Amino acid sequence: MNKSYVFLFIACIGILPIAIGSYLTQIPIVAYVIIIIGELVCIMFATLFNIFGQTFVQTRTPNELMGKMMAFVMAIATCAYPLGQAMYGVLFDVLKNQVWLVILIGASLSLLVSVAAQMNLRKLKESGATA
Repeated sequence: MNKSYVFLFIACIGILPIAIGSYLTQIPIVAYVIIIIGELVCIMFATLFNIFGQTFVQTRTPNELMGKMMAFVMAIATCAYPLGQAMYGVLFDVLKNQVWLVILIGASLSLLVSVAAQMNLRKLKESGATA
């Protein structure tokens, strides 16, 4: 768990080819292939981070609270989706034909989240809460 932030960081890096593919509108098939590869990398590593995170929560939660805790974690994640979608919607409206720039902004914000995850995981390690 201590190094799981690396999965999140690689997922963020996977967003960068999507921005490149969005910029290459002259050759649609090349753009499509680049976007698909970026998406696969992003989803793969985000899923790995999610698995590590859920496993960590489950190993640290008492059995009698497991259902409530997992419901709470899922509720937080589900409530975050509309906020992200609203942010992207506003950026797409403001930056009209610059989809690649919107994606780069999203990647930058995601990188900040991965740095925050790294700092929090480091604090957990120092407190002895991780394996």
